[in-house]
Amino acid sequence: MFERMLRKMILVILDGIICIASTYIAFYLILGPHRLWEGQFLSGFFIYLGATLAIMYFGFVIFKMYKTQWYYAGVREMIRAIFALGTVNLLLFVCAQVLNAKVPIRLHLLFAVINSIFVLGVRMSYRILRYIQGEYIRLNGARGSRILIIGAGEAGLMLYMEILRNPKRGLVVGFIDDDRKKIGMTVKGIPILGSTKDLERIATSRSINEIMIAIPSAPTDVLKRILNDCAKTKCKISLIPSIHNIKSGKYDVSLLRDVEPEDLLGREEVELNVADISKYITRQTVLVTGAGGSIGSELCRQICLYEPKNLIMLDIYENNVFELEHEIRRNCPIQQLSVVIASIRDEKRLAAIFKEYKPNIVFHAAAHKHVPLMEDCPGEAVKNNVFGTLNIAKMADKYKTDRFVLISTDKAVNPTNIMGATKRIAEQIINAIGMNSDTKFGAVRFGNVLGSSGSVIPLFKKQIAAGGPVTVTHPDVTRYFMTIPEASRLVIQAGSLVGGGGGIFVLDMGGMIKIDDLAKDLIRLSGYEPNVDIEISYTGLRPGEKMFEELMHAREELITTDYKKVFIGKADVYEMSELEPRLNQLKALLDKDDEKVISMVKRMVPEFGSIGKLEDNKEKLKIV
Repeated sequence: MFERMLRKMILVILDGIICIASTYIAFYLILGPHRLWEGQFLSGFFIYLGATLAIMYFGFVIFKMYKTQWYYAGVREMIRAIFALGTVNLLLFVCAQVLNAKVPIRLHLLFAVINSIFVLGVRMSYRILRYIQGEYIRLNGARGSRILIIGAGEAGLMLYMEILRNPKRGLVVGFIDDDRKKIGMTVKGIPILGSTKDLERIATSRSINEIMIAIPSAPTDVLKRILNDCAKTKCKISLIPSIHNIKSGKYDVSLLRDVEPEDLLGREEVELNVADISKYITRQTVLVTGAGGSIGSELCRQICLYEPKNLIMLDIYENNVFELEHEIRRNCPIQQLSVVIASIRDEKRLAAIFKEYKPNIVFHAAAHKHVPLMEDCPGEAVKNNVFGTLNIAKMADKYKTDRFVLISTDKAVNPTNIMGATKRIAEQIINAIGMNSDTKFGAVRFGNVLGSSGSVIPLFKKQIAAGGPVTVTHPDVTRYFMTIPEASRLVIQAGSLVGGGGGIFVLDMGGMIKIDDLAKDLIRLSGYEPNVDIEISYTGLRPGEKMFEELMHAREELITTDYKKVFIGKADVYEMSELEPRLNQLKALLDKDDEKVISMVKRMVPEFGSIGKLEDNKEKLKIV
C-alpha cells in the first residue's frame, strides 16, 4: 500500500514539474526572453500556469490517470491518456479566454504539444523499464521455470503479462497455438513456436519444465486431447479454469490450478434450470442427511446458493459437518443453518427432528457405500441403507414433507454386492411409500464420483506419491464417472422433477471409462511414465465387484425429461403391504446370521447376483 501511494505521489509531482516546465517553454518560445517578464505577460503567465495546474490535476483524476498501472499499460491506457490530455487542453483554452489571460492561440497549441509529449513520455518510460527488465532476465536466465503457454489469444496474453509482474515465477519461452496463421509470429516479442501437435518436440528442444494452458473456452474434447499431449512431456501442467475469469478481468497467475483427473473426462459443463430449482428450494426448510460426506457436503454448498429458509445438516459423524458449517457460514450467508448430530437408524431421534424442524425437502445421502467393507459386514449395510432409509422416509411421510430425494447408485442395478442390493431395497421402499403419500418421493441413480472418499483417485494419488505400484483390479474394468459438483447439481435438478408415486431418476454419466486408462493418465499427469517410473499392478476383482456398471435394469423404460442430462427410469413398484412383511423378516435376522441376512436380501432383490451384457447396457443407454 505504501509503495503504491509513493509511486502515485511521484507521478503527481512529475506532472506538476512537467506542467510548469511546458508553460515556461511555451511562453519563452512564443514571447521571447524579454517580453515574458513584461507586466501584462508575466501576470498572464501566472494566471495561465495556475489554471493549467488546476485543470490538469482535475482532468487526470477524472480520467483515472493516477489509478492506472503504467508499468503494464497498453493501447487502451494510452488512448485514455490522449483523451485526458485533449480534454485538459480544451478546457484550458476555454478558461484562458474567460479569464482574459491574453495568451496567443499559437502558445496554447505549443503548450499542448510540449506538455503531451512529456506526460506521455513519462508514462511510456514505465513500459520501457519493464522491457529492459524483461530482456535482462531473458539474457541472463530466469530463476523460475521455463514456461510454455498453450493459447496465444487474449487469455494467453494476459497470462504472460501477469508472469511479467513476477519474473521469479519463471521465463516464458514461447507460445503454442493451433491456429496455423499465428505460427511463426510473436506475442509481445515472444515467438509462437508451433501447434499442439509439436508440443512434445518443442518441450524437449526448448528445455521446458512447465506448461500453462490458457484456452479456458476450449471444448472439453479438445482440452482432453491437449492434456494427454501435455502428459507425455513430463512437464508440470497447470491451466486457467474458466472463461469467466477472463471475462471478468481476473488474470492473476494464482488462478492457475493443477490439472485434475476430471479434466480428462471430456464432459460438458452442467447447465441448470435455475428458475425451477429456485421455485422448490427458495425460502424452504431443507434437510440433508449424510451432510458431512462427499455428496452430502456438496449438496449443502449448492443448496445454500438458492437461499433456503433453513438448511439442516444431519450427520452421525461430527467432525466433517463441523468444518462444513464454518465453511458455509463464511462463504454463503443464509437465513438459518442448523447442524444436527443424529443417526438415521434412530427412529425416535428422527421423529423429534422432523417434529421440530418440519423440513419441506429431504435429500437422503446418508449411507454405507464401500463395497468390500459391506461384503464383510452385510448386517451393517442393511441397518443403515435399508432401515435407515425406511426410518427417514416414514418420517417424511408422517410429517408431510413436500419432496424426498434418495441418493442411489448404479450398483443397485443387477447388484453383485450387498451394498448395491441394499440400495435397491432402499429404492423399493421410497417408491412403495410414495404410492400412497402426499410426499413426492424419488431416487437419483448415478455412478462413481471422482474425488469422493474411498474412490480410486485419492488412492491412486497416494500410491503415486509413495512411488507405486498403482493397483488396478483388472485391465478391462470400466466405470461411469462424474465430478462431485456435477453429481450434486444434477441431483438438485432432479429434485425439481420428483412427482407423486415415486420414480427412479438416471443421470447422464457419459461414456464408461477404463480404470486402467484413468490410472495411466494420472501417472502421466504426475510427470511419470506408466510401468517405467510407476508400476501398475493388477490385483483382481474384489468380492462383489463387476467388470462394468449398469445404470438401468433391462426391464426399466427410460423416459426423457426437459433436462438433457436427467432421465426417468420406470421400474417395478411394490406395494408397501407386500414389502413390509419382508422387511420385518429381514429385521428379525439382523445380528444373528449374516448368511441368512444375505439370503433374505436375495429374496427381496431377485436380480442380486445377475449381470447384464455390456453390449445390451450400452444399447439401452444410447439415449443417455
